[in-house]
Amino acid sequence: MKNTILALTLILSTLSVQAQVGIGTTSPDPSAQLELQSTEKGFLPPRMDTDARDGIGSPAEGLMIYNTDTNCLQFYDGQFWINVCDGVADVPTVIGANGVEWMDRNLGASQVATSPTDAASYGDLYQWGRAADGHEDRNSSTASGPVAAGNEGSDFITDRDDWLSTPDDDRWNANETSGGSVVKTVNDTCPSGYRIPTEA
Repeated sequence: MKNTILALTLILSTLSVQAQVGIGTTSPDPSAQLELQSTEKGFLPPRMDTDARDGIGSPAEGLMIYNTDTNCLQFYDGQFWINVCDGVADVPTVIGANGVEWMDRNLGASQVATSPTDAASYGDLYQWGRAADGHEDRNSSTASGPVAAGNEGSDFITDRDDWLSTPDDDRWNANETSGGSVVKTVNDTCPSGYRIPTEA
């Protein structure tokens, strides 16, 4: 009985002293609460909101979480948190004839088109200047427009050339209409390092 109590005490004191856990490794990264190494089983990551995620100090490249604000798996690539749900996790690209780099597919597409009727390559349907708020989903509900900015909800706005009651062509690229240096805005749905093309 004394040996059992002593062993249990040692185990509990070891667990309380060691703040991190490594399974398959003896030295987990300092930014990870749990690090797993396996070639036979999957990983179920911690679930947290964006504020909690952004509070992680010096995240390791490859650190993964499930973001409860976006309902999506995210990982840190060494510079940015990458949202896996956008379908372009590794941002595959092509170079245009003028040397400009483009993503090789539409936002929301899971692959490059294999034919004109390849539904997996269609991607999402964004209304000009709108953030990714759910309206872009091909199965989203619809509502009549136009609407005032901030009142769009997640419906695709119909019955109107411009979904906004007061048109604003700078919602994705600031300065586009003024001719100044184009700046990506918070509404731009492209991954980090990319932006919606200008009309030019």
